[in-house]
Amino acid sequence: TTAPAIYRLSLPPNSGRLTRRRVVPQVGEPVRDTQDVFEIVGAFEDEVRELAGSAGVDAATLAHRVIQVAGELGLRERLGEAGERAVQASLKSAYLEYPYVRPRSAAVRLAVGYVAAELLDFGLIDAAVVAGLETQLRSTDGAFDALGPEKAPTWLPRPIRGRDEHGPIDDWARLVRSDPRTLPVTRFGLVVAETSTVRSLDWPRPTERRRRTLVPAGEAGALAASEDQLFGSIVLPLIDYPRAFDPDGPLVFRTFTMRFQSTKAPWLTINSAAAATLGWHPDATNLCGWASRDGEPRIKSTIWMDGLIEAPSPELDDQPARGSFLEATTEAIDELEATFGRLLVVESVDREASEDGRAVSQNARRFWDWRDYQVNH
Repeated sequence: TTAPAIYRLSLPPNSGRLTRRRVVPQVGEPVRDTQDVFEIVGAFEDEVRELAGSAGVDAATLAHRVIQVAGELGLRERLGEAGERAVQASLKSAYLEYPYVRPRSAAVRLAVGYVAAELLDFGLIDAAVVAGLETQLRSTDGAFDALGPEKAPTWLPRPIRGRDEHGPIDDWARLVRSDPRTLPVTRFGLVVAETSTVRSLDWPRPTERRRRTLVPAGEAGALAASEDQLFGSIVLPLIDYPRAFDPDGPLVFRTFTMRFQSTKAPWLTINSAAAATLGWHPDATNLCGWASRDGEPRIKSTIWMDGLIEAPSPELDDQPARGSFLEATTEAIDELEATFGRLLVVESVDREASEDGRAVSQNARRFWDWRDYQVNH
C-alpha cells in the first residue's frame, strides 16, 4: 500500500522562534499545552530527527506524524496538561505521590516506535538502519532489568545524622570528613571504588554522597587542582559495555543506562580500554566482570539498594541509600599498577540539606596512599 500522504509533505514546526529553548516543567508541575511539535516530542526529539534523516523526511513532518499516530492510538489527551493532571489526581487519591513517568513522554515513546515500524514497512528505511537505531529507540534494557540489586554494604557510614540531632544543619554539614582508612575487603578482593548516596527522610533532608576511586599517582596533582569528576561517565546498554573503549579516560567510570526506566542507580565499572590493555577478557559470571587470560577473576561490579531515597517515610526516621562499588583482586591491582603506575585513593564527600529554602552544602576531599595505610594501620 501507499505510505501516508504526510510523508510527502513538508510541514512547519508550529513555532515562530528561530531558536528554541526546551521547556522542562518543575517537579510536580504538569507539562503545558503547546502547538510546538518539537516541544511535544520533547526528550525524543533526537530520535525523531535521526529517523527523519534516515528516511529522507523533514524532521518537523515526522514530528507531526508522531503526534498524529499518538492520536490514532487514542493517546492524544495524554499529550497535554489535562492528561497529566488527571494522572496526578489519580495518584494523589491513592496516596501514591511518588515520581512517575509523564503521560506525554509515555505516549510519544510508543508513537515513535510505531512510526519507526511504519517507515520500515513502507520501505522508507531499511532493516540495517533500524538495527543501527535500536539502542536509541529502546526504552528498557533487558539485561540490566534482570539484575537484582544487592543489599547495602556493611561498611557504609550510617546514620549520617541521628534522629535526635537538633543542632543547626550548617554545623552538621561543616563536620563532613574524608579520612584515610583501609580499603573494604570482600571475599572477592578489595573495594577499589565506590559511590553511595544516603538520605535522611526527615526535614531538612540531609544527604551524604561519597565517591571514592583509585587514580594513578602521576595524575593526582591535576585532579586535586581541578573540580573535575572523579569518574568518567558513559551512557550505553549493558551489553555494549565491553566494547566501550575510552583510551584517554580514567580507570573507573560511572555507567548510565540510555534513559532506561529503572530504580537502580548508575553503577561503577572499570574502563574497558584499561582492561583490554592488560589482556583481560569479559567475565560473564560477574556484572561488568573481567578475567585474566587464564580465566582467573580480576574485576567485578556491584549495584546495591536499600530503600528508595525519593520516598517519604511514615516515621521520618528512615535513611534509605543506594550506590555501587567495584571490587578487584590483589592480582588485578598489581597488574594495574605495573601498567599505569602507583595508585592512590581519592575520596570526595558531600553533605547537602535545605533549611528554610536555603541550600546548605559542604565538601571534603582527600588523597592517600592505600598501600601504606593498609600495612601500617
